[in-house]
Amino acid sequence: MRPLDPDNIDTIVIHITVSDFGDVATVNQWHKDRGWDGIGYHYLILNCYPTRYRWESKKPDPEADGQICAGRPVQYEGAHVKGHNRHSVGVALIGRKGAFTARQLYSAAKLCRELKERFPNITKIVGHYELFDGKTCPDLDMDWFRELVILGE
Repeated sequence: MRPLDPDNIDTIVIHITVSDFGDVATVNQWHKDRGWDGIGYHYLILNCYPTRYRWESKKPDPEADGQICAGRPVQYEGAHVKGHNRHSVGVALIGRKGAFTARQLYSAAKLCRELKERFPNITKIVGHYELFDGKTCPDLDMDWFRELVILGE
């Protein structure tokens, strides 16, 4: 993994995992299976199904819902959006097609505010689709999400 210069970080990119369940270990394995060094996102925001078992048995874990988990350390370049990894932080929500919980969305907004404080050069919060034609990820109205971030400031 290549080091990431914190002074170059100017963007937060929001993603989704396109999965109904997952945690850091699960996503890490999925990314390794694709030939990557491991999880490509710097942060992962869980829903209430952190494991396949919980999803398949329909046994939600309310304490997991909205939990912010560290993925790839922020001091290393992510592997989340081609051509933008050297200047961005990748945040992914577990879920698909806009099916997120309120806790996930509020946690994502809170994390974005914290990242903006930690990295003062951050001026943009974008969805993956805003950087890469043909994508719909995170299947979320990003103008609405950016307003959510601002409302909490």
